[in-house]
Amino acid sequence: MIEFGSCFSKEKIERITAKIEESQKYIKMLAGKDVELPQKIDCMTPEDIEEGRIVGGGHGEFTPPDTIKINPFMDDLSVLMNYIHENIHYVLPSASENLVDHLTDLVAFQMKLQR
Repeated sequence: MIEFGSCFSKEKIERITAKIEESQKYIKMLAGKDVELPQKIDCMTPEDIEEGRIVGGGHGEFTPPDTIKINPFMDDLSVLMNYIHENIHYVLPSASENLVDHLTDLVAFQMKLQR
């Protein structure tokens, strides 16, 4: 079960948990093995978000070996997409940002996620 940082509302957690769990099977398929994914989503601080925006991000970040932080102020779909994106960085650490973006889109397509 995924543990969320205290910045995520109970309502948001309830709305996205099932989709996060569904996304894990696709992420593991990309890894090509049954890997243990990080079980906690930490909160990006306002400083993390601002620092990310300077370089064109501010949505989420993966810090090896297994820290995932996500901007909690985004809508549900954006949180979910960033969860997928950061976990792809986790399972494919040598993948380029461009490849991770494309694989994130592939997982979203497989899950039938839409804006």
